[in-house]
Amino acid sequence: MSTPASTSARGDTPAAPGATARLRNGELRRMVAEHLARNPTAAFTPSTIEQALKRSSGAVGNALAMLAARGQAEQVATNPVSYRATGKTADAAKTVTITPRTTTTTVSTPAPAALVTTPVRCPNGQMYHPRKLSGLSDVTALRRLRAAGVSALMYGPPGTGKRRWWRPRSTT
Repeated sequence: MSTPASTSARGDTPAAPGATARLRNGELRRMVAEHLARNPTAAFTPSTIEQALKRSSGAVGNALAMLAARGQAEQVATNPVSYRATGKTADAAKTVTITPRTTTTTVSTPAPAALVTTPVRCPNGQMYHPRKLSGLSDVTALRRLRAAGVSALMYGPPGTGKRRWWRPRSTT
């Protein structure tokens, strides 16, 4: 007789034999806070908590960073990174707190670039005479693509001015 496969905590996929079940959102953070609250004066590194909870040290480190950002733990050292419980840690250990993800999408349509028909001064000081490209000048088309955030592939033999129009975007 065969034994039925165990399912994960989410209930949708069979868990591998010996694997730890997947936790609900915020559950690891609660477990880490509980571990800190049990020994409030001691400083713990993510790897020491990882060994006690049998969870990934990276995930434990992320949970500790979130607890510290919320004031529910304090970072006491940076090398190695160590955390200690605060007065709010015991409260964090009692309940699972889920922070909803917020995504802000702002759609802005850039103003179309002005139609360029006269010669344009290049960054190197030379004058460039625009060529027609699909009813627009090539300068206008490239400016509109840049304003819309669309990449443009320019090809041709060396010395034909492909790099002339490349300019790094402003990072400010």
